[in-house]
Amino acid sequence: MVDYYGNRTWRRGDDDNLYVKRLQRDLAAAGFAIVGRADGDYGRRTFWAVREFQSYAAGEVVATVDSGPGPVSERLSAQDNTGQIYGGPISGVADEATQERLRHWVENDWHCPVVVDACRIDGQGRRGALVRENVWYYTSAIPGTRTVGHFAKDVTGRYADIEDADGWVRLGPHIKWSRYRGVQSLPPKFTQPDAEIFPKSLTGDDWADLNDAQRSSFRVIRAVSEVECIGFFDCLNTYDNAFVSIGPCHWTLGIISNSSSGVQVSKGELCGTLAYFEETQSDAAAKFLGASGVTTSGPWLDADGEPTGKLLYNRRSAKYASWLAFEQEDESFETVPFVEAEGDYFKTWHWIYRWVAELRTSTGLRQAIWDMARVRLRDLLVQPITVGAETSTIGQVFTSELATALLMRWHVRYPAYVVSGGAGIDVRRALEIARGTSVPGGWNQPVANWGDRHERALVRALRRRAEVRSDGFQTTLDQVLRWPAWASGPNPRRFQLADGLTKLSDKRGSFELHGAGLPPPPY
Repeated sequence: MVDYYGNRTWRRGDDDNLYVKRLQRDLAAAGFAIVGRADGDYGRRTFWAVREFQSYAAGEVVATVDSGPGPVSERLSAQDNTGQIYGGPISGVADEATQERLRHWVENDWHCPVVVDACRIDGQGRRGALVRENVWYYTSAIPGTRTVGHFAKDVTGRYADIEDADGWVRLGPHIKWSRYRGVQSLPPKFTQPDAEIFPKSLTGDDWADLNDAQRSSFRVIRAVSEVECIGFFDCLNTYDNAFVSIGPCHWTLGIISNSSSGVQVSKGELCGTLAYFEETQSDAAAKFLGASGVTTSGPWLDADGEPTGKLLYNRRSAKYASWLAFEQEDESFETVPFVEAEGDYFKTWHWIYRWVAELRTSTGLRQAIWDMARVRLRDLLVQPITVGAETSTIGQVFTSELATALLMRWHVRYPAYVVSGGAGIDVRRALEIARGTSVPGGWNQPVANWGDRHERALVRALRRRAEVRSDGFQTTLDQVLRWPAWASGPNPRRFQLADGLTKLSDKRGSFELHGAGLPPPPY
């Protein structure tokens, strides 16, 4: 062991007034300010800092800091890490290998190659005067103002394509909501134009090469995405009780809720999507999650080794949920405790940078997003619903692009009202509302014989049913109903999408799910 640190391995829960303080000071000197105050307590922040150090020390490029005035971020230079690459687990344990690398970093004035600064911004979101440098923990940022944004400087070259002309990467402002705080990277100021959800970036093919089912599925998902992630892959939300939310279905990392027994943390759909990502895009997932010593706590493969997601699937809500696990010193993985403060790690500023960078660059992650958005539609549309004396499915009753998009948005916001071991209460009530209206031929004929007027009545009934929600939910359905209103009117988000921009069809049978390439269902 390294004598400087007491000639022993240090782990979370240890405390020592001398050696742990030395470790903490050295981590801070190397740029890992998330360690916090050097208090001799090897607690959560020190554990995170060691993990971050191990992750960056395992890279091929680190940094040095040029002498002179000014913030560290302006004086970073790339440094080849050949010969000093850390090869152990990303465990948060300060073992011999970790201590040796850390001492080398400090003795050679090496620094973390990524720095996040808080800066003043102009009306276009461009970086101005420095407000606070080298922010890590989300509460160390400047909250509650739209005049301060956060920017990453990365000298590794890994994500060079997402930098502004000045070499910085825009992340977003730090805001407050209720008792929570975090980033909100809204377009157009804090997203990249080419991170907009286009046919090519989502499906992998140009619009001209898509078949009818692909086009129909894309249009529905894109319309819903403009409510959920404002139509951009890199529209990130970490400011509320979901830790992190991304994607066209606004998948959440986890959910924080209050109960009589205190604050509870439950699994999230984003982790279900990440489990699918790890199973189907293993190389891309290894570069993203694996490089940080993280995996999902529940596998996508079922008990029979089939890729159904059955172990993560909730039949009552038709959702896939999981949580995350940390690598241990023996290279096994252990589930992150279901504690709010533990989940907050994934909304710290270097994780925000990772989320944003991957969403802007990873074709593998985008492929998983395309698949899982279609899986949501598939699982929603097969839910049984009773129509008179006939047993049907949601997808056989509601068959238009417009109705499908409304139901998808509804399921994201209020899943239990759309699916509850079959069609949920709001879907059933909407059907009752529609059946109470007059249409040619009536409603007593078989569902398969319903026509365009039946479909339009169903769409109107969905909108009417939404009025029972008093939180403005119906206005988001109106946004889907009007999509793409921005194409011929005001376009404050600066959308560039040019393909498929016609109003979602309300014609009977106009929606066609592109199911090719999806995993087998878990039911």
